[in-house]
Amino acid sequence: MSLNASMHSRNIYRQRPDFEVMAKTYPSFAAYVKRDLRGKVVFDYNDSHALRELTKTLLKKDFDLEVDIPSDRLIPTVPQRLNYILFVEDLVSKLRQFLVANGNGVHQELITGLDIGTGCCAVFPLIGCALNKNWSFVAIDVDPITIQSAVHNVDKNHLQQRIKVVESTEDQSFVPIIQQLSAIHGQRIHFLMTNPPFFAHNYDEECVVKNTESDAQMDFELESTESHVFASKVDQKRAFRRHKSTANTSKPIESVVSGGEVEFVSKIIDNSIELSDKVMIYSSMLGKKSSLKELKTKIKSYVENG
Repeated sequence: MSLNASMHSRNIYRQRPDFEVMAKTYPSFAAYVKRDLRGKVVFDYNDSHALRELTKTLLKKDFDLEVDIPSDRLIPTVPQRLNYILFVEDLVSKLRQFLVANGNGVHQELITGLDIGTGCCAVFPLIGCALNKNWSFVAIDVDPITIQSAVHNVDKNHLQQRIKVVESTEDQSFVPIIQQLSAIHGQRIHFLMTNPPFFAHNYDEECVVKNTESDAQMDFELESTESHVFASKVDQKRAFRRHKSTANTSKPIESVVSGGEVEFVSKIIDNSIELSDKVMIYSSMLGKKSSLKELKTKIKSYVENG
């Protein structure tokens, strides 16, 4: 297997997990690990039940987290989610250095993150809190079923004192939530993170390969399967071409948003002007290289216009 160049240097999944060893330790996962006629271990990434069990097993094995994932909701890819958390850790470290140098904070200050679109597992807050004992989160989502599942998973891991799950609406910005936290608790948000819905329209209509997209982008576009993280670049491309046939359990509310990720993140940029320093770091995952170009242009225009 070739090393995934987009992975953070501290990402434990730079080395592929041994599914055979995992199967011996976790019986529920073993049910989905087979051997072909040559005796090679195989795993069916087209099976949503198998993918769900893979995510649950990785979270338990590597982070001691236990989650339940509804059958009709997005299955989060653990290596990808960990990657984002690790980059946020780096940003928070730089922020701490800045605060200490300017006399505005202490090294061990409690860190609060905001996760927009937390999903049924609240996977970013769960992993973030598992790795960083001084982190807490406000986790926002708009889907009542997703909210219910996220609360369940937070409670299941006894993290309800550190992770607050908040229901919002599609047409409501996160600004009032942050303003309320600031006014009532004097709480500031050190970082914002989000994995926005990738598609602007119908899921199937946009499920095509663009030759201009890099292999790194495929890591973000193959949202419904773990195989892209543990595959060679050739396999990644093949997997993306057959994306319509891979297991996809996401609902439109999780994968589709008007205007796509550019519009979604653009609203966050607009809101950042209103919020000023109530949020100290803004970040987002993106699925397309073209989106990055558009958003950089938008940010540049804000800077130039003061």
